[in-house]
Amino acid sequence: MIYDVTTDVTWDERKTNKQVIYQTISLPSFVTFDAFYSCLWPKTLSFERYLGGKALATDHRVLSITHPALRVIHPVEESKMAGSVRNTENLFEQQDREELSELNSYNSGGFRFKGSESSALSLLNKLRLEGEGGFCDVTLEVDGRQLATHRCVLAASSQFFYTMFHSGMKESNQTLLKLHSVSFDAMSLILDYFYTREIVINHDIVLELLNTASFLLVTPVKKACIQILSNQLSIENCFSILQVADQFWASELEKRARNYIKENFFSAVNNEEFVSISKKSLIDFISSDEIQVEREEEVYQAVLKWVKYDEENRVSDLPELLSHLRGKSLPKGFLKSEMSKEPLLATFSSLVESSKRKIKTKWTKKKRGKRTGADDKPEAERTRTSTELHNVMIGISSALYGSRKAFCYDLDKEETFVLSDYPNMHVDPELAVIGRSLYIIGGSKLFNGVPTRLSALCLDEVKNQRKPSFSIFSMDQEWETKAPCKVSRIKASLAQLNGLLYYIGGWLEDGSCCNTVECYNPEMDEWVYCASLNTSRSRSGCVTGNGHIYIIGGETALISESSETFLSSVERYDPEKDTWSFVASVNLGRVLPSSVCLNGKIYVIGGRTSSIYSTPTCEVYFPNTDEWQFIASLPYLDPGCIEVIVVKNQIMVALMPDVTLDFSHNAVKYNVRANAWQKVECFGPSNKQASFTLCTTKLPAMILQRLPKALFLDDFFEEDSENDMEDDSYRSDSDDSSSGFMGWANESSDDEAYW
Repeated sequence: MIYDVTTDVTWDERKTNKQVIYQTISLPSFVTFDAFYSCLWPKTLSFERYLGGKALATDHRVLSITHPALRVIHPVEESKMAGSVRNTENLFEQQDREELSELNSYNSGGFRFKGSESSALSLLNKLRLEGEGGFCDVTLEVDGRQLATHRCVLAASSQFFYTMFHSGMKESNQTLLKLHSVSFDAMSLILDYFYTREIVINHDIVLELLNTASFLLVTPVKKACIQILSNQLSIENCFSILQVADQFWASELEKRARNYIKENFFSAVNNEEFVSISKKSLIDFISSDEIQVEREEEVYQAVLKWVKYDEENRVSDLPELLSHLRGKSLPKGFLKSEMSKEPLLATFSSLVESSKRKIKTKWTKKKRGKRTGADDKPEAERTRTSTELHNVMIGISSALYGSRKAFCYDLDKEETFVLSDYPNMHVDPELAVIGRSLYIIGGSKLFNGVPTRLSALCLDEVKNQRKPSFSIFSMDQEWETKAPCKVSRIKASLAQLNGLLYYIGGWLEDGSCCNTVECYNPEMDEWVYCASLNTSRSRSGCVTGNGHIYIIGGETALISESSETFLSSVERYDPEKDTWSFVASVNLGRVLPSSVCLNGKIYVIGGRTSSIYSTPTCEVYFPNTDEWQFIASLPYLDPGCIEVIVVKNQIMVALMPDVTLDFSHNAVKYNVRANAWQKVECFGPSNKQASFTLCTTKLPAMILQRLPKALFLDDFFEEDSENDMEDDSYRSDSDDSSSGFMGWANESSDDEAYW
């Protein structure tokens, strides 16, 4: 019979200077300590938190439990008792603070933990193994099996046993103690730990051991179990470990499990345990701005999945759950559209109108000049961090000196991430981005012919890996080999249009130029021929704009001392008709020009006008009038190797360090209104980024947060110059993107900033 401790229990607190010295609980004489403690378990896991429903201070422990007939446990003066209590408390607190050292993995697949050694305990352990002949004075009976031990060792190692022997209850003098709330295997391991201060914990017993260690108040073992569970966190067990952490008051484990679920929420919702979590837990997650999802629609689908698992009992919770969606991040009219598809939403049409009213109220406040911080906004108006799209710059090294590095630079947060080294030693590879995948092709494999190989790196797969800590040059995802193109060539042009890759022109292995055009379909992983160019050419400018592909200039010979082989003609590809047609020619024929499209206009920057010299001249093409016009030239007579990209609606030219000479800047930006170039003090992650093939795209924060960060930029970019900038990060002079400037030096001084 288990006695109901919620009745007929008297409490007596002795206080000195308003501080509780000890607490006495009086019980009927027939109640055993184990029965009394077991009925509290597992609602209360230690005397430190709650006992019999009465809250205690967390900085003291219950040290005595008496029978009604005993008025005083120890006939000593209160002052002496207070000192004794404090000394005992100190010993147990010192024991609780002990951290077991993890030695190594045990040969059974478990983990070995060890505490401080004691020669006396080692001797007692040897005596214990002898049974009754080893001076053992108490026997523990668990699951019908017995373990001989020493009363003093139990009391010194566990507050549970100390309180049991100190309580005055009948177990105090019994030689056989029956324990009902622990397992034999776990008790045997803990008993060994009491003597050896060492324990081997296997995965299959860690939960039993955690329960037993918590019940017996053996904190070091409990911590070791929690450490193992923390290291075992995965998509398959994260919700169950969170439940275990909550059950055993493991605050650090609970925090780590919650963070893990938030960081992997998009995958965790596919775990079969997800639908069994409580409504409160679900709200805790979906109301957080920190859960990792790429789109808000994923949160909506998770809510529906949870409700449909027990639709009868959970459908009434749907309005409250949907109120935690970020309405601003959902596509326009999303919920209204879902109402026609999802029967569960039919009765909650008011939610859509409520969301519209919140947005309308927000804009009304803005018009009145009232501004609120992001944290003050209602949930529907906030955005989750992971869903934000960031402007990024991708860089691929030329591999001219054996380097195959790749990086991703967050232009918004000024952070550099390391991508996997690409395969095959390409020289000056062509780079293109389709969605979340990077494609690299072309170049010449050093000393080993001309490759046709196409390689791809899918950044979308990064979502499936755990969020990394800071690391150096490491990434789980590798480049995949795709179907090779049909014609082997180098110095061809690569463009992407409508989700397809186009590989255009180039030099053949015999040194002649070709007009071949191939198209690659990523979904089918196959190449097909398209309409050929009207003029064979290589080393041309190539840009996509206005639904067409433009091929600009280039040359017709592999080696030529004359500029007569340099082309000024421009061809435009129509993907619907699969035809190439000539448009107006550039004013100056050039090879290797950089070209970009901005606001529907095609810009050509620099290039070479001879086999030796490059040109600083620049031109712009107006499709509506089919004409080219010169614009301001680059402020360098021989700009050499440059990379041109569009960053936040601005043309940015990355320069090599030897071009600027004074090292005051590493890029220039074209100001359309002023028709002038302006210095950028520090653009991108390094002064040597111009030696990389660059392109820009947008990626969600969720992917960027899972990429490894580059800790030592100088090492990554092999910066050995003593003239490196002190700050390699990109600096912006204004946070207001509408100002049209992005980190230009001397913004206010037109005389110094423009040429």
